[in-house]
Amino acid sequence: IKHGNLKNGYFNIIKYAQYYCERDVDVLYKGYNKFREWMFELTDNRFDIYDMVSITQLAHNLFISDGCYDGVYQLGGVPRAFISECIVGGRCMTNRNKKQYVKMIDDIDEADPEGTIYCNHGISDFDGVSLYPSAMSRMKGFLKGVPKVIEGDMLTNHEILTNQDGFFVEIRINAIDRELDFPLLSVKNDEGVRIFTNKLVGKVVMVDKTTLLEAVKHHKIDYTVIKGYYYNEGHNPQINTSIKKLFDARLQKKKEKNPIQTAYKLIMNSSYGRTLLKPIDREIKIIRGRENRINFQRRHFNNIISFNEINWNVKRDFDYLTRFNLIKPINEHFSIPHVGVEILSASKVIMSEVMITAQELGFHLYYTDTDSIHINMEQIEPLAKEYKRKYNRELVGKYLGQFHTDFDLKGADESKCEVYSKQLIAL
Repeated sequence: IKHGNLKNGYFNIIKYAQYYCERDVDVLYKGYNKFREWMFELTDNRFDIYDMVSITQLAHNLFISDGCYDGVYQLGGVPRAFISECIVGGRCMTNRNKKQYVKMIDDIDEADPEGTIYCNHGISDFDGVSLYPSAMSRMKGFLKGVPKVIEGDMLTNHEILTNQDGFFVEIRINAIDRELDFPLLSVKNDEGVRIFTNKLVGKVVMVDKTTLLEAVKHHKIDYTVIKGYYYNEGHNPQINTSIKKLFDARLQKKKEKNPIQTAYKLIMNSSYGRTLLKPIDREIKIIRGRENRINFQRRHFNNIISFNEINWNVKRDFDYLTRFNLIKPINEHFSIPHVGVEILSASKVIMSEVMITAQELGFHLYYTDTDSIHINMEQIEPLAKEYKRKYNRELVGKYLGQFHTDFDLKGADESKCEVYSKQLIAL
């Protein structure tokens, strides 16, 4: 009514749509400018989002500015492609890849299927605090220098190889002497789905130094190195300082109830993505003029996938446009997969320390989703005590490398009650 939308009992939907769209654009405009202000504050006026295509690029440039990549080389060609094969994303699986049906013991029903698991005090979603930033705060830093081919004695003498600063290798698993509820190694099945499994004897897998040492320590594997690259020029540890600075700043803003804390979280969680940038093997070009189109076709016929005329019925030749879809050579593509691979592996170490400790205590974990674990509420306290004994670190908390129950319920006073799940079905 206020904006003239109601007249004689009828709405003018065109006027309403116009008003709605104007408000929508206004909100987007103000939100964008506020986000830009936040990024100026967060980066100490070093970067403007006008110059960036993504938050990942901004985070990456922020770390470059901090010196995190001093001495760290980008890779192209065969080394980049080989090391990229070691990329293994988050581990999402049920215990030994089997169905899990869990209920609180006071909900027992005669109709419960065989294999139902009962718990006393509910199930916790035990969540790792900022897992990838936690990994960056704990790792030695980013590998410096260039990769060298593994050859000679280093292929057969595992002690020589494991004394290098880092490596990325193709190995054959000869034996696995210890099975885990949540295995550390994985392969892709025929459908291309990555499966973490203990059944890997005779399989060939790609691993970095962190993953291999973890597999030797916890799976007791015997293996043969087939080929790979190694680094021996040390680490740049600046990332430890930079990520902690961002995390501490976010904690302070969160304490102040300043919404900019979400921008800090976004930067931290986006910061490693650029390291795993895939080659861009397609590109689009727009060519003006008929003669230019013919000449372009003659010069680039080997790389043209398809083309189409955008506006052919024009008077001026200058207005005649053709859109070409082209194959883009990847020999000029460079990225830093060795950095991304080591961040992913360090994050899995943080998770495995907790999960393997729980298995050693005889606890049955149900499910993991990259940075969280579904575990019985009553098992958290004894797990934290054993973790403290083994690693001399506090497990429960809200700082980097710690875990906390991530379930919440609006209106619940967590100082007086616990929020938990009464039932879990995991497939």
